[in-house]
Amino acid sequence: MEEPIAQDVKKRLVFYIPGFDPMPPNRYREGYHDEGKKQAKISGYELDVNRISSLNKTPRFEVNSTIDGASTHTEFRFLTWNDLVHTTMNVPIWKSWLAMFKIGRVVAGSGALRRLIKLHFPANITGLYPFFLIPLQLLMGLLLGLLVAAIIPLPMFKWPIAIAVMLAIAIWWRKNDGKLLPYYVVHDLDYFTQSGGYTPPTLRLRFDDLKSQIVDACENKHDEILIVGHSSGAHMGVIILAELIRERKISRKDKIALLTLGQAIPMVSYLPKAHDLRLALFEMGKQDVVDWVDFTAPSDGVCFALKDPVSCSVDAPKEQKYPRILSAAFSNTLSPQYTKRLGHRYFRIHFQYLCHFDRPGIYDYFAITSGPNRLWTRYGHLANSPSTTRKNLNKFKDMAT
Repeated sequence: MEEPIAQDVKKRLVFYIPGFDPMPPNRYREGYHDEGKKQAKISGYELDVNRISSLNKTPRFEVNSTIDGASTHTEFRFLTWNDLVHTTMNVPIWKSWLAMFKIGRVVAGSGALRRLIKLHFPANITGLYPFFLIPLQLLMGLLLGLLVAAIIPLPMFKWPIAIAVMLAIAIWWRKNDGKLLPYYVVHDLDYFTQSGGYTPPTLRLRFDDLKSQIVDACENKHDEILIVGHSSGAHMGVIILAELIRERKISRKDKIALLTLGQAIPMVSYLPKAHDLRLALFEMGKQDVVDWVDFTAPSDGVCFALKDPVSCSVDAPKEQKYPRILSAAFSNTLSPQYTKRLGHRYFRIHFQYLCHFDRPGIYDYFAITSGPNRLWTRYGHLANSPSTTRKNLNKFKDMAT
């Protein structure tokens, strides 16, 4: 067992950026409480998670931990955009079908799809299966509708009846499909592809608010300001921090770090108008203000596992230092029993980064975010995972200025 590292964090501020998720911040706090208690019991430390509250309309909660005899106080705040997700998803079903055509026009029409499949095929299965499953559901509904129409002795209404049954079944399927989530995936992809990859204006306003909070936090004495971006929240964190560096609003002395989890950054950076993201990736790769560690896992079929988000997206600078690419190694850190319980619930596996591990390795979400050591103290001495890929297949090179 390794000797504990000397404590360098007594007070930490975490800004959490969720992915495309309709769940409110209090659900994340509940998850942190429940999963953190399990991890603390397994790993032999103490974790006390307070109730969620609000600070200037920003959801927050506090955590007190004792790990290896060292006590740490952490405050969590959220970039909330679940309301935007709700708005995007709460549309008539025909708009969901229209979104599929729009996604196909942008992703396939630009050539991005072919390159993304070459870069990392598993993540694209997750993105592509709704385009097969939803038409299949419609076909099954239509066939059932034709069967119903054949039973009803009204030949002149055969097709209206069949279509009505098909629509009723499709609507029911969308409301009750909590496992495969094809419509969720469609709207997730549509949210960023509708602008060709450029950050939507409504989300940009949330970025500006978080940037202000980070700048204000730098005025207080924190041993670490940690930005955590999960899933699509990863590329959002990259853009936000790159802009703060470019605007000279943060510096090395502010002790800011970025932790990206389960990122699918190429899914956006390979789109034709993702100028702001490509520039942010280029700048975050060469800067020396923010320490950046990226964790993915090959068994997470929703992420671009062990793909360097910088060098796989842009012509990386020769002096590239970040991110450090590490594996959460779900196949090693989860027991066969735990893995069996997860089954083939791909989206649940995608959230495993925020959960406990019964065979913990180097990755421990709760020790990282609430423990006595800075992100770079824990991981800066490690080399990139041997399986890291730096292959760039992106044909779009232009960046915002």
